[in-house]
Amino acid sequence: MLKLLVFRGRRKSGSVPLEPGEYVLGRSVTCDVQLDDPVVSRTHAKLTVDGGTVFIEDVGTPTGISVNDREVPRARLLAGDRVQIGPFTVVLADDELGVGASLDLPTVADWQKPSMGDDSTLRLSGEELRELRERQRTLMGAHLICREPGGAIHEFAMTDTTQTVGFSDECEIRLPGSALFARRVAQIAPDGSGWAIVASSSLAPVKVNGVRIDRKRLEDGDMIEVKGVTMRYRGPVGSG
Repeated sequence: MLKLLVFRGRRKSGSVPLEPGEYVLGRSVTCDVQLDDPVVSRTHAKLTVDGGTVFIEDVGTPTGISVNDREVPRARLLAGDRVQIGPFTVVLADDELGVGASLDLPTVADWQKPSMGDDSTLRLSGEELRELRERQRTLMGAHLICREPGGAIHEFAMTDTTQTVGFSDECEIRLPGSALFARRVAQIAPDGSGWAIVASSSLAPVKVNGVRIDRKRLEDGDMIEVKGVTMRYRGPVGSG
């Protein structure tokens, strides 16, 4: 069976079985798939299911839709494709093919009070919209949440290549502060379907969950500490 899995941030907020026909996605309570956020238009997109063929199209909204990180007015969806609408990620899953099964997590019910969807749609600039979409992609994917000693928080999205962690501007993951003799303290590298952290400086020991490590495969929620800086690793949604 085809279904739509709806995420806001890392939370799965809905699962909609799809039968042949048309489905309206938007902020209004009358929509088949309600996406309750002021950035989403009352009627935002239309999904058409014809047998195993699925199309989605924007209905002329201020913020549009993005399919697999590409803004399009209309697109055919295949199982596993991801559609971004405002702060939401909508995934087309196929039970028979097993595509999207790892993403079919328990739905988080009543975590946000629904509105009547009658307020005006919030219009974003192009830059604001790009930042919103990037934020949602980061939350769905593997990333580090870095907390400075003073309390400021930064997020670093994982890419598909090895990334250096340290206090140098040359590092992909630049830690706050400075360390004259330990500019590069670790590397985070792809490890099968996940990520591993490898310490690279004896002058700046790396701890994961309070234990000093030379190398460790990261698991969702792991806390990394180095020279007073703490980072929490969040794995891709559905990876566990």
